[in-house]
Amino acid sequence: MNNMNLGKGLSELLGAELSSKDFDYQIQEIKLANIEAGKFQPRNSINKNELNSLAESIQEKGVLQPILVKFDDITQKYIIIAGERRFQASRQVGLDSVPALILDVSDQEAYEIALIENIQREKLNYIEEAQAIEKLIREYSYTQEQIAKKLGKSRTYISNMLRLLKLPEEIKNLLINDELSMGHARTLINSSNPLELAKEIMSNNLSVREAEELVKKSKNKKLVKTSQYDTQKQIYLDNIAAELSKLTELKIKIRHKNNKGRFLIEFSNNQQMDYIIEIFESLQQSIKEHS
Repeated sequence: MNNMNLGKGLSELLGAELSSKDFDYQIQEIKLANIEAGKFQPRNSINKNELNSLAESIQEKGVLQPILVKFDDITQKYIIIAGERRFQASRQVGLDSVPALILDVSDQEAYEIALIENIQREKLNYIEEAQAIEKLIREYSYTQEQIAKKLGKSRTYISNMLRLLKLPEEIKNLLINDELSMGHARTLINSSNPLELAKEIMSNNLSVREAEELVKKSKNKKLVKTSQYDTQKQIYLDNIAAELSKLTELKIKIRHKNNKGRFLIEFSNNQQMDYIIEIFESLQQSIKEHS
């Protein structure tokens, strides 16, 4: 492999942040049969219309931008780091080979390049971008601050992207298909009924500010409803406790929460304690007689 310092051409390909490093690389024509998409690709799907449009351009003008690859010693093939759409479009129009820039980089560097190149040039959808960022954190121990610097984004932007992964799959799909904007999706992250609210947002064509108000009202309604239910439940339990207290002449309370609870029976002397024991012994005997 030819060794040379990272020059202006590669700097333009990879962006200013990565151009500060020196990578070994070479550019050559590689047969499509010797290239395969690999683990570095943050993109989960390719828009067919965009692919067809790119294929038409390649058929007319050729591949103007080299794809980025690294050689895999195990498979003896070139793994795509960035440029899978160009690769797929070239195969679609029947090209035999494509210009490729072969990088001598580690897997971590390859994934970093793939993420940055796709975000800056290929335009990942928000969920793909969030998943790629999460992978850098999970598998390569990046901090949010480091990723923000490399992507040229704010720390808040990275944090908000990761929060999108908490959304239900239905909402993620709406975001992927551009049926819901990122701003709208973010308002739904901590909602208890995001899909219902998303449908209302879309059907009424609400702005992000209006969506925020809708989510806020939904939370308030739930709090009121929960509070009313808890109050009614406690009144019911207090009435039962009062009836038991009247029946036994003991002070009884019932506490209930999350389908669990306690009976609290108070006694003020040993005689009352013995009386409580007698009640349970009598109850036990009654159960045996009816079993």
